[in-house]
Amino acid sequence: MRGSLSQLWGVVWYELRLQWVRRSLPIMGVCFALILLLFLFLVTGELEQAPEAGEEIKKTAVTFSLILGVTPVSLLLVLLALPPVLAETVARDQQFGLDELRDTLPISPGLYLAGKVGGVWLGVGLMVGMVALLSALFAWVRLGPLHVVPYARIWLTTILPAGLFVSGMSVLLAAAQPSRKRATLVGGMVALYSMVTIVFTVNRVYDWLHAAMPSAWFTVAMRTAFQYMAETVELPAPLLPMADVPMAFVRQTAVATALQLFFAWLLMVGWWRWRRA
Repeated sequence: MRGSLSQLWGVVWYELRLQWVRRSLPIMGVCFALILLLFLFLVTGELEQAPEAGEEIKKTAVTFSLILGVTPVSLLLVLLALPPVLAETVARDQQFGLDELRDTLPISPGLYLAGKVGGVWLGVGLMVGMVALLSALFAWVRLGPLHVVPYARIWLTTILPAGLFVSGMSVLLAAAQPSRKRATLVGGMVALYSMVTIVFTVNRVYDWLHAAMPSAWFTVAMRTAFQYMAETVELPAPLLPMADVPMAFVRQTAVATALQLFFAWLLMVGWWRWRRA
């Protein structure tokens, strides 16, 4: 057991170093941060010029404005940008002939795939954390103090899981491709699927079908944002449904995400074992 965990961590650490050497995630993180900061600079201008209010009201307004400014743009960026860039993670090793070396090592296909996905996830987590921190510092300097816990919650419970979902799916689904170009194409299809399903965010039917789509994370994000606001002020009637998304739907989204990743991993493990036979 300890040996398997050591092997898993070795693959995770190796993949994280590869991501750093290739500069893919660092460059994406910088671009992500610049786009988000520019957007926040534009949308927070009116709030900066708003009349003075009580300190607690001002902190609530700053936090809510930051959450609403950050969430849609961040979710779009992670859903559309991550899959094409990270889909070549396994195909890159195969194109460079490292798969032959990998097959001679005492590492199972399942452990290898789990390690590659884990390395990508660790890199995505560091990138998202950097962007979240820069956005919070920007808002603090430009607008003033904010409530840290609700702001961190929106990143940890919606934006980061959405990024982990699409990056993990793109890495796994593209693992069978022999070239980086074809793997990137698979990642592009994952991004396109994420984009198409965004129309379901206006759907008020909170079932398993909705929960299985990447767009479900938009619904969960709106629930988190507007529930935070509802704790402070009385929401207008048109906004009430956004705060009343059932908690059961949040659990369905988490379960559906985990099951899709597991079955994609299982499918690729089966394919690799069949190819080796």
